[in-house]
Amino acid sequence: MLAKIVSQCFPASSTRNSRVEALRIGAILMICGMHVLGSYFQTTNPANREFIVLWNAVGNAGVSVFVLISGFYGIRFRLERLVQFWLLIWTFSMLLLLCQAALGTESITAQTLRNAVFPIASRRWWFVTAYFLLFCLSPALNVAAERLGRSAYGKVVGLLLLLLVVVPTLTFADPTGDKGKGTLYVVFLYLAGRYYGLYGFPRLVREHAWLLLAAAFTLIFVGNSVLSLRSGKVALDLCHDTNLLIFVEASCIVYLAQRGTCVVRWVNALAGFVFPLYLFHGLLLPYWNMEADSAALPLYVLGKLLMLLAVCVVVEVLRRLLLGGITARLGERIVSGYRQVEMRIHDYLRFSS
Repeated sequence: MLAKIVSQCFPASSTRNSRVEALRIGAILMICGMHVLGSYFQTTNPANREFIVLWNAVGNAGVSVFVLISGFYGIRFRLERLVQFWLLIWTFSMLLLLCQAALGTESITAQTLRNAVFPIASRRWWFVTAYFLLFCLSPALNVAAERLGRSAYGKVVGLLLLLLVVVPTLTFADPTGDKGKGTLYVVFLYLAGRYYGLYGFPRLVREHAWLLLAAAFTLIFVGNSVLSLRSGKVALDLCHDTNLLIFVEASCIVYLAQRGTCVVRWVNALAGFVFPLYLFHGLLLPYWNMEADSAALPLYVLGKLLMLLAVCVVVEVLRRLLLGGITARLGERIVSGYRQVEMRIHDYLRFSS
């Protein structure tokens, strides 16, 4: 009985590369760390300001790293997985609203209820909406990547890289209108990752990954440090999602992670909690704060991240224990209903023709 509960709460893949799974965990933790530090941009402590710049020099590559990994290995679309993903998002969306209402940080209004009931459509979490839509599009994207061939597919990825990354980096323009925080840029990252998975990383990355990574990080950190020093406040102009340096940094990190292989079951199990952490950590951000100028800010951020991870793991374990069976059966019914409707439409079209 205990073994069954443990396997239900901590399912672990025995085949996934734990180096890459650890990178997934690290990417989400870095993103959450940026959200924690978002409350301390007003600091007048130069050391804290540099720490924020340092964290963002790496953390802003988190989304790119996560999606490049998905593209490198390819999303294997199954309707059952999509439905379970949606149920996970919906459950946490409703749970978050109820907890916020109980804590007095959010009121239940028509607007907040609509956002909670329709988290994908309302972009309650922009990355979750973009990744969900990417999941839906993945079958078509995978087919296109495989059928176009290396030359044609490389030109498509190269053109998107030019329009969505190189031009915004050189001109500080925002062609997508969302600074890369939307579905279009996430789709580009997936396509780039798919190219890496099918045809390999560029030769420059393969031969000089550490040098490129160090150079990109140094340029981001030093550049933003200088801008922060001149303005007297935190400046992150060189580490937007669509910045070429961030893309190079993320590509090198993914390349280095996938070069080796190992399997560590607890790491693979913990990787299954990254989306619950991303979905739920915002509830706890307003609590257990400290002075923006405190010298202990770096230690505080690390401690708060560990606390957020622990709390979110407990919440997700309880969700799996209490609601796992219900959501599994509900998912099966949704999939079954969809299959029946699909079959009837197919029969109608066949007979009508």
